[in-house]
Amino acid sequence: MYKFFTAPLRINVAFGSSGGRDNIDLNAAYSHGVSGTALAIRYMAQSADPVNELYVFADLTTGTRANISIACDIYNEHATSATQPGSTLRDSATAVTYPAVDDQWIKIEFGTPYTPAVGEVLWFVLYSTAAAPATDFPSILSDTNTSTPLTNRSAGFSTINGFTTAGTGESETPHVVKQGDVYFGQPITSLASNFTSSTRKRGIIVTPPRDVRLFEIESSSAQSTALNGIQIFESSQLPNDTPLHSYSLGSTSGQSRDEIIGAKLLPDLPMLTGGTTYYIVYTFASNTTVPAGGVIEDYSSYSSVFDALYDDFSVCGAVQDSGSNTWVISRNFVPNMVATLYDFPASAGGGGEHSSVF
Repeated sequence: MYKFFTAPLRINVAFGSSGGRDNIDLNAAYSHGVSGTALAIRYMAQSADPVNELYVFADLTTGTRANISIACDIYNEHATSATQPGSTLRDSATAVTYPAVDDQWIKIEFGTPYTPAVGEVLWFVLYSTAAAPATDFPSILSDTNTSTPLTNRSAGFSTINGFTTAGTGESETPHVVKQGDVYFGQPITSLASNFTSSTRKRGIIVTPPRDVRLFEIESSSAQSTALNGIQIFESSQLPNDTPLHSYSLGSTSGQSRDEIIGAKLLPDLPMLTGGTTYYIVYTFASNTTVPAGGVIEDYSSYSSVFDALYDDFSVCGAVQDSGSNTWVISRNFVPNMVATLYDFPASAGGGGEHSSVF
């Protein structure tokens, strides 16, 4: 059982509500280490592969879109500060694709890519090169209405003085970096529900890398009397098939408010087999859009990029009954539905494992 409630091992990640949407205006000419406005991503290289691409999100355009011009340079780390870039230029973007409409992704390419060492600190500095930057400028999404999981490996910072001093933290800046053939990043741009209002089963796709047993299903955004159950299917099953495991919500004696609490303890500790894909879904007594989750806006423009960020274990895609006894998979958002692990059952010829928090 859990002794430390705030640190369980979990499948998937949940996104909380946090403030409102904001952005950084690239509305002044920039000179590195001298003056001007920029948004930067501080990034620890995840591998010793070339840095090929960066993606950030265009929230708003002011002025004439055709006059927007953006550059992106990669600098080294600062000698004394962790919140501003250094002065050594590592690389400069060779192409920037600005979207035709707002609330879409900007693709930045490095045609002659720099190859870092693992763990090397790089700074992507994004700034305007428009002829009239105070008139024609982009606003890059830097703050969302959801709290994203924090990591010091990759974070946003802004400046209005050319990074002559420490930058201002912009920890919720959505961004994706491509190194070699692998993508790393945080593409969540808002907290919302992408499920249409209905009673159709819906939840998350789970593919554990090895055998696991589950202890709990929880969701902060699914606290609703519309919920009446949880079901676990193998992906080869159809929505109308008999689930592998089924649990009631809102009706068990002594647990009748579990649907409002948003947590269900699973007394039989169901096991998921490593390498097998499962659908863990809610069932509903009335129409609702829950659960909400972290949404990737403009998913379709670079769907292969975002798909590559899912592993259906630490980050899970969405699945829903189509209404015609088939499943529909969606990777444009991460539903707020997590499964807490009880343990890793013993493999053949070996011993079981337990997390130290149990």
